[in-house]
Amino acid sequence: MQFIQEDPVTKIRALFDCADPEWQSYLSPLTSYFSFTEYEFVVVTKEQVDAGENTRKGYDIIVKGNFGLKLSECYTVGKPHIYISYERYDVKPNKDVPYSLRFSNVLQEEHGEMEEIIYLPYVSNFLVKGKYTNFSCIRTCSVAYCSSNTVPIREHAFNEFVLKFGEENCSSFGRCFGSYESTNKRLEGGHKSKQLLNALSNCKFMLCFENADVPGYITEKIALAYKAGCIPIYLGTDVVSEYFNSKSFINLKNFSSVKSCAEYVYSLGNREIDSIRREPIFVGDNGGFSNNTPRDLSIINPSDDNVEKFRRWADKLVTKPINISL
Repeated sequence: MQFIQEDPVTKIRALFDCADPEWQSYLSPLTSYFSFTEYEFVVVTKEQVDAGENTRKGYDIIVKGNFGLKLSECYTVGKPHIYISYERYDVKPNKDVPYSLRFSNVLQEEHGEMEEIIYLPYVSNFLVKGKYTNFSCIRTCSVAYCSSNTVPIREHAFNEFVLKFGEENCSSFGRCFGSYESTNKRLEGGHKSKQLLNALSNCKFMLCFENADVPGYITEKIALAYKAGCIPIYLGTDVVSEYFNSKSFINLKNFSSVKSCAEYVYSLGNREIDSIRREPIFVGDNGGFSNNTPRDLSIINPSDDNVEKFRRWADKLVTKPINISL
């Protein structure tokens, strides 16, 4: 009697090291994407390593997620790295990390030749309606600006809105304040700071301009406005309308200039503002709108091209150019 033995599943063991525990929400979609017939993606977190489960060596992949950390500062054990970044940093291989990948928050490649980059849509897991979205409260500040990275178009836009609304009706909460330092009420802490959210909950509109207009590049800025109950004034990728209801925010690209956008916002009455704020936030899977969880990788049906890209990546990882002992 002849027994047919199926090919064994190749196990790829990964060490997931990330300072922010909430980023571990990426593990579920990451592992599901690697659940091909040929591969079993086994994840071990840094917490397990620190608890003595294993050493930092012996992993096929290092998944690193510290914001702003250079790849050269990651564990250099001669293994491929996946670098989770909330910005579009170009992570380049070095002598210690010969095969480098970036798990980014953009949806598609900005450069066709960068095939070794894996793209992931930014997903905000802190969008919970409630505490900061009281529609009945009176908001005394008209326009909020929260940025610590000087980008000319953002500075120019804030100046235009201050000219239209007046310095007393505009507030800046980061290191940037355009030409109007009098508006600056700088707050410490990141975008999840309760102090910042409390301040924004007193504002009607919030400037949400991305650092760059890159296809699919959507960050926490628009999500922060929604959480605080502000109406986002957005400038960035056109893909934003595939995830967020276009009636729930003001898109600067729909105007001929920043000045004309500021004039439009200034013309809105209380009823119109309230109507925009009450619009559902997210685009649902069926094309409708919803205030529920945004579409993330765990519920999006990825395109065939995306899945094929992951398959190619897994094949390359196991075979060449890295010599991995499995």
